[in-house]
Amino acid sequence: MMENNEDQPITAEDLAEMLEFTNTDGKSCIEWDYWVAKMPMLTAAQAVRLMAALDPELFKGNLALKDKESAGASKIHASRLQSLAISHGMETAAPSAWLAWADSLDESVHYGFRAAVERTLHGKPNHAGGIAQSFPRNVLTTPGGVLTSYTPATTTPPSGSTHRIRTRTDPLQAIIAMARTKAANPDDYHSVWAVLVELAQGDSRPPPLLGYVETEGVKWDKGDQVKFLTKDALRKRMNPTAR
Repeated sequence: MMENNEDQPITAEDLAEMLEFTNTDGKSCIEWDYWVAKMPMLTAAQAVRLMAALDPELFKGNLALKDKESAGASKIHASRLQSLAISHGMETAAPSAWLAWADSLDESVHYGFRAAVERTLHGKPNHAGGIAQSFPRNVLTTPGGVLTSYTPATTTPPSGSTHRIRTRTDPLQAIIAMARTKAANPDDYHSVWAVLVELAQGDSRPPPLLGYVETEGVKWDKGDQVKFLTKDALRKRMNPTAR
């Protein structure tokens, strides 16, 4: 937890820990190394709680609200994410896939979860290693307290160099992650492609998918333009070193 020192800036990590601490009535913060670094896959129940600043072990049961509880705002957000996960058929996925999925829907994600995924993906040290994070003051407050995510600004490693954390990922990555969870072989692009085509051709296709064109590939909405993902492009996405 942060020290009470007026000379030290309040960081996003400090606020994230404060929210986690408040949600448990002062008992503990979430052990991110355990849930993100050591867990290759998370169930929907685990992921929606973590993305809403709730420890899955301490909040195992339903997300029903209790009178005057401190975790009320986080429970509401976790319930929202849970409904979306059910609607999108998201059952089990890697932490990074859950983050990409939530970002593709413009859903708020607790900063602690986002930072833990970034550390795992890019090999950054945890908070004990001295990463400082400035906090843009756009926090959403509710009657239950501060609600979920704080958009990260810049991360400054001990070396003094500055790295900017991406706050929004390619929305198609979430769909590819979903397809991998449904594919017979999640590491084989042929298998993943078959699921992607099936999703694109479905009547209730998830966004940003728009359809499938035999000669073009999977049609999707990038936001400012309509694009097509080919089978070969999927192969390169799944293996960036491939040619």
